[in-house]
This record gives sequence, C-alpha cells and structure tokens, in this order.
Amino acid sequence: MLKSIFFIVSLLFAGISEAGYSIKPDKRTPSAIDHLPFHTVADMKHIPQRTSYYAKQLIPLPRSQQLRYDRAYNRRYFAPWSQTGMHE
Repeated sequence: MLKSIFFIVSLLFAGISEAGYSIKPDKRTPSAIDHLPFHTVADMKHIPQRTSYYAKQLIPLPRSQQLRYDRAYNRRYFAPWSQTGMHE
C-alpha cells in the first residue's frame, strides 16, 4: 500500500515539475488577440465574437497552394476509399 502511494505521488510530482517546460512560446507573429489582458477571464465583453475580427488578420493563400494542400489532404485521408486492390 505504501509503495503504491509513493508511486502515485512520484508520478504527480514528475508531471507537475515538467509542466513549466512543456509550454513554449510560439514563433508566430503576435496578433491583436495576444494583447488582451493576461491571467484574467475574458468573456464576450472582452474577446471579439465576430469571426471577421480574426479573419482580417489572415493572409489568403494563392489558389495553386490551396489546390496543392487539397490534393495532399485527399491523398492522405481518402486513399483507403480509392484503392484499386488489396495491398500486402
């Protein structure tokens, strides 16, 4: 019983001690949402609920790049439905 309690406490401590190292800052360019108050509850009064607010920050992809991503996605995720025979 004592060994199992020690094991559980050890696992919890290991998880807590590593938690600070698993969260790393992102390398993306900060957007307007990043400048909202930190460590506060931001409800519908503080965070814009219109998707257009966030969409204005996006840079559209060229059509050729969209098609390339679409073809790669279709090949990867829909390949099982387009096979012509059994593969060993």
